[in-house]
Amino acid sequence: KEWLQNLRARSQQPTSEQELLLNRVVDRCRREHAELALPLPRGADAKSLSEPARDCLLGIPGAGKSSCLKLLREFFEKCLGWEDGLQLQFLASQNTMAALIGGTTVHGWGTIPVNATETASKMSAKHTDGDVDELFLKALGMRWLVFDEGSTLSPGLLGLLDAYLRRACMRHPYACRGHARRFFGCLHILIAGDFLQLPPVRANAIFPNPLKSGYSFQEQKKN
Repeated sequence: KEWLQNLRARSQQPTSEQELLLNRVVDRCRREHAELALPLPRGADAKSLSEPARDCLLGIPGAGKSSCLKLLREFFEKCLGWEDGLQLQFLASQNTMAALIGGTTVHGWGTIPVNATETASKMSAKHTDGDVDELFLKALGMRWLVFDEGSTLSPGLLGLLDAYLRRACMRHPYACRGHARRFFGCLHILIAGDFLQLPPVRANAIFPNPLKSGYSFQEQKKN
């Protein structure tokens, strides 16, 4: 509460939209803290645990997305005392994008091959663990993954990361809902960006842009 009050007292106050997102993250952390303080249910009773956050921070260029991500990092690190790479991880699809937010690439953190052929073979192969052991160590205390430039994320990349995390986070109390494994291994997901900007490189986009050619699934399939 004190941190949020200090934000409103600054010369450059957060916008109502930025504060809305920050409050959603704060409320989610409060709820999870309360749930984990109680005896943890097992098996079918684990359904009583709330669903992890899966949110988007969307806006046109200049809307204040980057400023909001900086405030979000400040909340995690200064207010909660979390450490980058342990409880939170900022990610982007390319090195330059990741450097701007003080993060790393999705491929690097998720131990996903950059080579398209090798990635495709891993996606189509069955019963392959990949580098799940390495990812298991990275995700031991991880709770939030924040993706920037969401338009550059392809369904294949997100799908492979989801598959890896479901195996790497199996021992987490939030990992399963009954007999079903939760998306992204139960980690909280926040995707920031503008879906009308750059699409993925040589991959299908997670969205269609009806105003530009080359974005539709049919056109990309032809290419």
